[in-house]
Amino acid sequence: MLLLFLNVTTMQSAYSLRQPAVQTVKRTWPFWFHLGFTLLFGLATIAAVIGGIRAQAPYPNLNVITIVGTGGTVLTLMFTWSQVGQTAFIQLLPDSFVGRKRWQRAAEHPYTSVTGHNVRLNFDRNQHWTELTVYLTDDWFALRSVDFPNFDELVAYFSSVSPAVRYRPVLSPAEQRLAQWFLIGALLVGTGPVWFGFAAHQSVSKQPARLVNLVGYVFDIRQTSNRNNAFTGYDLTLVNYPDFTFHVRKTSFSDSLRTVPDWFTTSGTTTLLIREHDFLTKINRKQSLTFGDKYDGYQTITVFGIGDRSGVRLRANQPAYDDPHTKPYIRLAVFMLYGIVIWSFWLAVDRQTI
Repeated sequence: MLLLFLNVTTMQSAYSLRQPAVQTVKRTWPFWFHLGFTLLFGLATIAAVIGGIRAQAPYPNLNVITIVGTGGTVLTLMFTWSQVGQTAFIQLLPDSFVGRKRWQRAAEHPYTSVTGHNVRLNFDRNQHWTELTVYLTDDWFALRSVDFPNFDELVAYFSSVSPAVRYRPVLSPAEQRLAQWFLIGALLVGTGPVWFGFAAHQSVSKQPARLVNLVGYVFDIRQTSNRNNAFTGYDLTLVNYPDFTFHVRKTSFSDSLRTVPDWFTTSGTTTLLIREHDFLTKINRKQSLTFGDKYDGYQTITVFGIGDRSGVRLRANQPAYDDPHTKPYIRLAVFMLYGIVIWSFWLAVDRQTI
């Protein structure tokens, strides 16, 4: 009788251990912050590209758009990938369990497919936690103590159905394919700045560029500054050329530019010294615009001398050269290094096989 009682008790304990138990991950603030930041960053990238194309008529600045679009897309892919593989739901059944990862469908797995488990401490910038990694023949699940209220029960249960093994990072076949698609996408968008670098580049003479005087009436003058709020120069708008911004760069002049606005309060006429190429292609349009002229800062004309109606009073302390717009081979070298990084990630993904 005693043996029968113990046998029944053991069967009841085993049955209670396998009772259905639903564990849904807690939506903690790091999860919502990460998800919201990923969506916001992705939307901001799309908005920046579309807004840049529509706002900079008649020729958008593709140089900035391709760089911003590439960087934003790659970072969005990185933020999205960091969510892939995180367990969002788990349900224990008598002979199997149902698990679902974020961005993936739920699937049922028999306990006989569990090959091992690992329990280890883990952390990030915000918190510490204990992590249970469950290894299956064709999948894996990572369960964090900060996400599941009954984490200790999950550890006890999976410890009873599988042996403890050494931790190793793995990816399921579906996750490996997804990671490879992400890497291919990151590599393809990286070709955008390289393509523009070769398309917009124009060969220029090593001799200083010819400069011409441009006389106009000042409509607006704005002081420019860098990220540290330090003075960097002025942007001028002329009444007779309202479609262009004439940029006076502080670093090009040895004398102080602080008194420049005073010239325009006493005299509405200004004389600007600009490249002859800019004058012929953008002002009187006697020469055709190149691809680089159109799509690399079309609306901005650099100033190398400034004065009033009597002529140029302040000249740049450095010789002016025609603008090649881009350095394509430097971009190609950077892209090759970027490709090596992508390839190293590809090899790492390929090695993380279950």
